[in-house]
Amino acid sequence: MGLSSALDSALSGLTTTQAQIDVISQNVSNQGSVGYTRRQATLVQQVTGGQTTGVQVASIQRILDQVVVSQLRSETSSAAYTNVQSSYFQQVDQLFGQPGGAGALDTTFNKFTTAAQALANDPSNTITRAGLISSAQSLAGQLSTISGSIQQQRDGIEAHLADDVQAVNGILLNLQNLNGKIIGLSDSQTSAALLDQRDAKISELAKYIDIGVSVTQNNGVRITTTGGLPLLDNTASQFKYDQHYVLNATSQYSYTASARGVGTISLIGANGTTTDVLANSSIRSGEIAGLINLRDKQLVESQAQIDELAAGLSNAVANNQIQGSAVANGFNADFVNNPIQKGNEITIDYLSGGVTQRITLKRVDDATVTPPNSISAQKLAEQNESTAYNRVIALDFSGGVSGALADLAAKILGGTEAALPAGISLTNPAGSQLQAVSSTPASLTITKVNGSITTTGLTLQGTAIPLFVDTQSGAAFTGSYEGSIDQIVGLSQRLSVNPAVVSNPALLVVFQSAAATTTTLAGDPLRPQFIYDQLTAANQAFSPLGGIGTNGAPFNGTVADFTKNVVQNQSGRAINFKNIDDGQQIVLKSIQTKFSSESGVKIDQELSNLIQVQNAYSANARLISTVKDLYDVLLKI
Repeated sequence: MGLSSALDSALSGLTTTQAQIDVISQNVSNQGSVGYTRRQATLVQQVTGGQTTGVQVASIQRILDQVVVSQLRSETSSAAYTNVQSSYFQQVDQLFGQPGGAGALDTTFNKFTTAAQALANDPSNTITRAGLISSAQSLAGQLSTISGSIQQQRDGIEAHLADDVQAVNGILLNLQNLNGKIIGLSDSQTSAALLDQRDAKISELAKYIDIGVSVTQNNGVRITTTGGLPLLDNTASQFKYDQHYVLNATSQYSYTASARGVGTISLIGANGTTTDVLANSSIRSGEIAGLINLRDKQLVESQAQIDELAAGLSNAVANNQIQGSAVANGFNADFVNNPIQKGNEITIDYLSGGVTQRITLKRVDDATVTPPNSISAQKLAEQNESTAYNRVIALDFSGGVSGALADLAAKILGGTEAALPAGISLTNPAGSQLQAVSSTPASLTITKVNGSITTTGLTLQGTAIPLFVDTQSGAAFTGSYEGSIDQIVGLSQRLSVNPAVVSNPALLVVFQSAAATTTTLAGDPLRPQFIYDQLTAANQAFSPLGGIGTNGAPFNGTVADFTKNVVQNQSGRAINFKNIDDGQQIVLKSIQTKFSSESGVKIDQELSNLIQVQNAYSANARLISTVKDLYDVLLKI
């Protein structure tokens, strides 16, 4: 190697080590900077005429493990999904209270049953009568407060979603801008800074929605949802959210736009196409997916639980249980003193093939309404009322039992209702009687015919009492579907103590008046004892819509049992959400630590690298000095 070649090599070494020192100094100065990725200069030899003539910096590379980066984005989405749900459900748990705690829903209910028992022990006492009314008002008030708070949370989620969609749109536009700057960029140092900015924005996007990221040949990125919808190629897509305001219990998501009571998210692609991302479940994780799950499922279930509790509470004390009497091969039930109200049910239980099954006749006079029953597949999927062992049939009882059976025959003939099981015959022998008999008792046995009929009057209709009313109708809950409205939805917020009972507490005891053959005595415990027994000892089936019980095995128990289960269920769900979130945050922290270990700046490592580079710099400098000395010697010769 000649002196000039040695000098060129040394000079290239100095230039290269200076660039390395610049990279190290940037690493050190940005230690701890959010989004900064450790840099490293990549060196290559200079070759001239087949000979190595020095060294140069080929590029400034960011130290990244793309597999870890992909995992980090995925876990960021999952952590945001679990965190937002846990956060909201801690608030829901506070509404219901801890099981047995002061102010908890089950504690308020127990105070109500204690007041009913006190009245049964001393029915003529005006103080115990007032105590029962007061405790009933407290219970109804707490149900209303919980319901209202749940809907306020859903309303808040609507606003939260609107903010998140706006944030996502801003991030996508920023990424489009950064992509444009990076594509084709030759300055590797500037490119590394821009790449850091772009990665930071992608990580921010991953908090809101789950994404897939791929790098294009020109160093750009292509981003999609994990469901495959394009978010960014050359041009960013944009989301649109039609926010709804002041939600209530009936405000629920539907695939049909006209029936939808909450906002949906649409993606407007670069080519102008619009896709409803909620309808096809394109967003599966991230904060937005967590909020959607809360608004459309978790909080709807919480609402359904207290609505079912409100309905069970009202039915327990207001419904007379009519039991059919045995006849040949069947049973006959007479509803002469208990007119069947809209939404009331008559159940026919039978044994076939060793399996107990049920047919439920529900009064629905409005022919345009399809309550959850065996004919409406959509309602069945949404409400899950009919099951393999409980076929629910909507019938028009406005013409009495005979009219209802005529309606059933017409529906079977018209094909809108399947025929009854072979062997079952329903007839109207007289007046308001419904008789169910089996023509094949050897293979199909009718076991009972019962009716749960809501009392409308405060006297003359037995011990049942419409103690609670739906403020929307001013009457007791009956389970009506008239006017395309499912009465049970939002009932908890509308439930109130009957004003007639509040103004005349004696009605808590009196169930026979002077118009009857006998008059209830002031000290008669029969009605208050009935109230207490119905709440604490009488079983009823509760809908599984709120998540307690299943479609095939609905929860069957007392109102007291169901109340206890509601509070325990909410507490358990809150704990479950928190445990899942805690676990996910640990996973995210682990991936973040791994990412930081590989891509973060470590001062000790950088100082060690600096010493090596300084040594190289010094060596190149000495080489230049030596070459200079040699040139000086040569010039003196």
